[in-house]
Amino acid sequence: MKKLFIAIVLVCAAFVAKAEDYKAFRVDVGLGYAKPSGGGGVLFAIEPKYAITPNIAAGLRGEIAGMAKVKWTENAAGQFIDSGDTELKFNSSFLVTGDYYFMTKKFRPFGGLGLGAYSLSGASVSVNTGGTNADLDLGSKTNFGFMIRAGFDVSHIRLAVEYNFAGKDDLDKSYNYLGIKFSAYIGGGIKK
Repeated sequence: MKKLFIAIVLVCAAFVAKAEDYKAFRVDVGLGYAKPSGGGGVLFAIEPKYAITPNIAAGLRGEIAGMAKVKWTENAAGQFIDSGDTELKFNSSFLVTGDYYFMTKKFRPFGGLGLGAYSLSGASVSVNTGGTNADLDLGSKTNFGFMIRAGFDVSHIRLAVEYNFAGKDDLDKSYNYLGIKFSAYIGGGIKK
């Protein structure tokens, strides 16, 4: 038992010694493009995180994404005719995240995961101008979901590609989306 305790203390001391080369706490603030199937939108995220070791960081990500998808019926000449569908989706998420950095230099490629809650809300509008009617459906739901990502950090700048598995709302509309995010971070980095 005594040997196990000494081994644990030595491993922890090694992690702390390595982590001392980096500022442990940082906050990422990012903007980006949200790409659901057949549409597009914007996203905003904030993610405080803590470097457990130089290669491993854990954090909490809050993100809001607004997306739209518009589909109008076309005739053979490529002209829009009398019917169309529009979907507006809003997605807010709160995830526990983890990143693994493959290098501990100034340029740091990484891969990561996140798990947590996705709050979904949206509207689907169908318009038929020939019959002059419109149908509005509202959907919402909170789902457990996850995210995978890859990217790199360099000089307090972060570029990441993330895929969010947010699930479907109560109207069976999918809220999964690809996010391409550009972030700046405060704190973190190599100690000087």
